[in-house]
Amino acid sequence: MYEIRFCQYDELNLLQDFLTKFWSKNHVFARSLKLLRWQHLNTEDEIINFVVAYNKNSKEFDAILGFIPTSQYDLNIKNRDIWLAIWKVKEEFASTGIGLQVLLFLNSHYKNSSIGVLGISKDAMKIYKAFSYKTGVLKHFYIKNDSLTDYSIASFNNVNNINYSANTNIDIKQITDKEFLSANISYQYTPYKTKEYYVNRYFNNSFYEYTFNAIVIKNNILGVFITRKIIVDKASCIRIVDWIGDYSKNLYNEFQKLLQKNDAEYIDFLCKVPNEDEISEMGFLEKNANNEIIPNYFEPFLKKNVSIEFAYKAKENNYAIFKADSDQDRPNKIKDS
Repeated sequence: MYEIRFCQYDELNLLQDFLTKFWSKNHVFARSLKLLRWQHLNTEDEIINFVVAYNKNSKEFDAILGFIPTSQYDLNIKNRDIWLAIWKVKEEFASTGIGLQVLLFLNSHYKNSSIGVLGISKDAMKIYKAFSYKTGVLKHFYIKNDSLTDYSIASFNNVNNINYSANTNIDIKQITDKEFLSANISYQYTPYKTKEYYVNRYFNNSFYEYTFNAIVIKNNILGVFITRKIIVDKASCIRIVDWIGDYSKNLYNEFQKLLQKNDAEYIDFLCKVPNEDEISEMGFLEKNANNEIIPNYFEPFLKKNVSIEFAYKAKENNYAIFKADSDQDRPNKIKDS
């Protein structure tokens, strides 16, 4: 009755139909083939990066599981690490086990690779735990703009001021793609990312505008963090979505300059890294969810705290997760294309 396999390029209409009827009638992939292709078209194997349960009787998909290999943004990456994305089974077929079958099919084709997922339903989390995935919640760090007195996007605990030391030998500056590619830095975590990955994922992104910010000491770039500025009415904030290279201590003053230059309320950083002290030592505070609100949803804007749960399986101990991993930093609203 079922074929468990990868989605074929000529089945994009079936995939969009499934998403519209069984995921969300207004899902961005149902309206934008351009975005769907950009994120899931595998040009090397000429497939769409979704595993599907194709019903040979109805000639429809009854279950789907999207995934994004790191090689999606650099074909030279051979590590075969993947991020999972949309996972959905038609309710009437949930008891058949096809939802699990699409996951097992994907696992069999990406043996010995790391697998991670962000933004997880309760039912899916039970399955990941049963398969011995490591689980948790992304930590949410921030630095607020000290030059402001009113904040409309977020709500902060005003007594939560930070003690910091100035570092006069360091700067944060925006860099070009050429400067980035020539910098002597590399990604230090799993899943592995190349510089070309960053260029294709962010510099060449047709849907969002990203900025590459370098931490510089004596003209040497120590690390680069990628940001996206988010505007809500007349206010704005800055979100760090990815990182490559090293961190540096005592960057609070430099982040204040960045915030004031952009007239932004705050800069935030959602992540899971092996050593979270390195984030705090830069000058970031961890959000106190009991008396602070720093939103996660902006399309549409929702002024409330939303936890982002993760699960992953990897042989290495240096696994890291950043906000733009998987499909967590893609548009939810886009013109039809």
